[in-house]
Amino acid sequence: MIKIVRWLAAAAIVVFCLQVFSDNKADVDLWGNLGFVTALPGSPGFHRTNTFSFTDPDHPWINHEWLSQYTLHRVHSLGGDAGLLLLKTLLGLALVLVMSRSMHKEGVSRPLRFFFLLLVASTMGYGFSTRPHLFTYLLYATFLFLLKHHAHRTGLLQPLIPVLGLVWTNLHGAFFIGILLLLLFIGLESAKGLRRRERPRSRTWTLAMLAALALFVGLTFVNPYGPDLWRFVFESAAKPRPYLSEWAPFNPFSDAIRHPDFILLFLLSFLAVLSCGAKRDMTWVTILAVSFAAACLMRRNIPLFAITAGFIVPGYLNTMAAKPL
Repeated sequence: MIKIVRWLAAAAIVVFCLQVFSDNKADVDLWGNLGFVTALPGSPGFHRTNTFSFTDPDHPWINHEWLSQYTLHRVHSLGGDAGLLLLKTLLGLALVLVMSRSMHKEGVSRPLRFFFLLLVASTMGYGFSTRPHLFTYLLYATFLFLLKHHAHRTGLLQPLIPVLGLVWTNLHGAFFIGILLLLLFIGLESAKGLRRRERPRSRTWTLAMLAALALFVGLTFVNPYGPDLWRFVFESAAKPRPYLSEWAPFNPFSDAIRHPDFILLFLLSFLAVLSCGAKRDMTWVTILAVSFAAACLMRRNIPLFAITAGFIVPGYLNTMAAKPL
């Protein structure tokens, strides 16, 4: 009977995720994501000028999503609309699977895992359309999983982090999120000795992780545009876009109706962190707080906060649930 309940719970999660991630609403940039990049760098069909512009078709063009767009183009060429929908859904299911695996490794109870995955999937549904951002979501989740469960295995992380960083750099311009995450994690873990109750990482660990980070940064220049990609990323990130709703700050008065799952996720996260007391890990609490601040500053970061919470909060909720009343 217990096995049947477990299978039904797993099936319910899959069905819910299929409903959330297979939303067939077309993204406003879908036509560009399918048609901008139809050939690989070095071939005549790879555009280095903005040939799609009516006013300045010869302007140099830095496409920070070239590999994602080429992938989406190839998937659509081979599988049509159904292929794109399948890819989007599989990326969403992969995200949930990685988070579920993380919860399992932490010993989170099955009922808590069930309800929290439903909440996280619902919150991630905002903006989960066929776009290059989906690759950033999966790579960000992969980095969180590696840092949370394999941070001590520098022999694994030293080669893996730069390779993933190289792929991320060419898939989507938000690769800098991975760099910021590593900087924050390494800094906070190395500084734990400043607090008496927390044991810092060894100097060898810090140097190994800094070496992996340095190689990651170095490999970001391995792209069709070289250092110009960094210039574009800086200029793009600093440019405000008040005319785009997803770039606007989260307004609790006007946005609460559209994002009740985000609000509930924040409240649960706040309650879990507040109640865990001495078991609170300030490295991960800080990363969670930064991701929440990013979501409040720009609504487009709400899925990133949901992913972050999926790796950090369930363990604290599990501890809270185990406390005697």
